[in-house]
Amino acid sequence: MANANNVSASNQGVTTTVNNVSTSPSDMTVRTVGAAPDVLTTPTAPCRIAVGVSGGWIGGALGFGGSTEDEGCTLRENARLLYNFGEKAAALKLMCNDAKVAAVLAAVCPPPPPAPQAEVVVKP
Repeated sequence: MANANNVSASNQGVTTTVNNVSTSPSDMTVRTVGAAPDVLTTPTAPCRIAVGVSGGWIGGALGFGGSTEDEGCTLRENARLLYNFGEKAAALKLMCNDAKVAAVLAAVCPPPPPAPQAEVVVKP
């Protein structure tokens, strides 16, 4: 069933006619794909590496994901926080936990503690 609405307008001798023809039935049902959830972590966790998968289909959607900590980033963020608190020496000592930084700052970073040795006692 078609409904036609004709609209005419005239302005300074220019006439425009718009023909709107509707061919949609009045009881049409439109089905859409469900909104897929965003499963990634929030931006308040800058040192998280997030991976997520989402999908949608007509009638539903599903998503899942997870994240893991980027330890190097966490170390740098903590050192930056300490430095901004005025704890420059503490920030430097914390950065010495990174092997590459410790190699560059060998004069400043203390040597790593020796690995614990198991004591063997032999009884006669």
